[in-house]
Amino acid sequence: MNEEKVMDEEKIEGEEVAFPKELVEEEEQAPVEKHKSIYQQILTMGISAKIQLALKGNKEARSILVKDPNKLVCSAVMKSPKLNDAEALTYAKSRNVSDEVLRLISMNKT
Repeated sequence: MNEEKVMDEEKIEGEEVAFPKELVEEEEQAPVEKHKSIYQQILTMGISAKIQLALKGNKEARSILVKDPNKLVCSAVMKSPKLNDAEALTYAKSRNVSDEVLRLISMNKT
């Protein structure tokens, strides 16, 4: 239980933002209850925390954040070093992502 509560602290641009490990580490299969809690945690975050999570978060967090109405958050997801081609293809097929995401996918030639 204590390991689940341990927060991972990261410093970016002079700010310290702590994310729960379940948002940062990749997992094989997550139970349905975790999906709701991660979504609820993201809803309560500010814009700067969402941007940092988009860059450092796991696949599940990125898939939630790519649908965020803020263009900065969406573009941070697309600039994440953890993003792979399969995820980008999934986002391109999705009907509920912004035009900004599709534009960033089309600009990336690699």
